[in-house]
Amino acid sequence: MGRTKSPILAMAALLIAAAGGRGGTESLLAADRLITEGRYAEAEPVLLRELESLRKLGQEDPLLGAVLNELGIVYRQQARYLEAERMFRRSLSLYTKLGVEQSLAAASALANLGLVYMDLRYCRKAEPLLRQALEIRRKVLGPTHPTTAVLLNNLAEVYRRLDKPAEAEQGFQEALTLLETAYGPHHPRLFAPLNNLAVLCHSQGRTREAIVFSERAVRIWEKSAGPEHPELATALANLAALYAAEGRRADAAGLFLRALAIAERGLEAEHPTTGHILQLYSALLRTMKRSGEAKATEKRAQAILAHSERENLQHHTVDVKVLLASR
Repeated sequence: MGRTKSPILAMAALLIAAAGGRGGTESLLAADRLITEGRYAEAEPVLLRELESLRKLGQEDPLLGAVLNELGIVYRQQARYLEAERMFRRSLSLYTKLGVEQSLAAASALANLGLVYMDLRYCRKAEPLLRQALEIRRKVLGPTHPTTAVLLNNLAEVYRRLDKPAEAEQGFQEALTLLETAYGPHHPRLFAPLNNLAVLCHSQGRTREAIVFSERAVRIWEKSAGPEHPELATALANLAALYAAEGRRADAAGLFLRALAIAERGLEAEHPTTGHILQLYSALLRTMKRSGEAKATEKRAQAILAHSERENLQHHTVDVKVLLASR
């Protein structure tokens, strides 16, 4: 099928929360497994019980910081950004109080706070946090350790959003190379830089390259995380947008519907991911001359995204310069 010009833009690239600094209690490990499986609503009560237990013991140690960090990850994945920001800031304050602000645990909290600012579209606030987290991780683990790839990927996404495509592509490629060298060509950790390279290539009109990256990312994620993991919804929607740009409308529509089903089952009813997928799908429906369905789909998308903005964007966030100055 020939190439056609499409109004559909790829979704914002998927970000994976920086790993590291997770605790060793049975409850924390159980919560970690639930988070890995995308079962965020189940992880939350486990972490809240652990947090309450530590509070009753009056315990202030790195374990508490790890619980706060994990809880922040859960809230971020549920698009509860204000609550996530509070958890990560509490974790960072504790690590500073304990004198371990240069630890891998602190690097994780820094990176995760940076991701919250990215979610809130405050990329200039996110950049110094991600840079500091990367410096700590390189200092502790060395410059070629594969876990630095997560931070390279996320920092590259900041550059993409700040319209610095050369720096973004270099970061994504460096992350991908580190991961391929460490784990081989089919490991699930390759998913994020592959997905992000697809988004970057699509934004530059390199659609064929983008499809290669995106199809590979989807295959890896389906095989490793399973066909119902919530994060797969974003990858499928990205691939659907690329198929639409190539004129493969029927293939694109099928992927959008699959992405919507996964998002609606695995995330909250008004999660912004669902809203973004609906936006893209409505654009496709318009190109297919299905204007009634397109209008209804767009209306639902706008309602979801408006709700998310009301819940998460109308609050004051900490000045990053103040935060870093206190470290």
